[in-house]
Amino acid sequence: MEADDLSTDEEDPVDPDDIREYRKFLVKADHQASIDFDKAIMTLSGGAFGISIAFLKDVAPNPALGTRVLLIASWVAFAVSLAAILLSYMASMGALRKTIERVDDGTIYDKGVTSSL
Repeated sequence: MEADDLSTDEEDPVDPDDIREYRKFLVKADHQASIDFDKAIMTLSGGAFGISIAFLKDVAPNPALGTRVLLIASWVAFAVSLAAILLSYMASMGALRKTIERVDDGTIYDKGVTSSL
């Protein structure tokens, strides 16, 4: 085997179309991972809320006044966190729709154009 056979001065050219397709795949994978994460958070939050209600009903039906206040505060915190997740979904959808509009009207790369969100 000659030394010239091992030379890598010229690398295999990368097809730009392959790179674009790979990027599209990565964007879709990122999007799906985000959806799965959001579903998991909603499921865990709702499940924890349900467990606390079942615990109160079956294990400790008459909690002390101080613990009842803490329990109600935790339920309020759960409700607020679930509302925040839903609001983040809505904000994300709005941002995506605004970006789609900017792509459609050709202003996506204009400097000085800011989001109204």
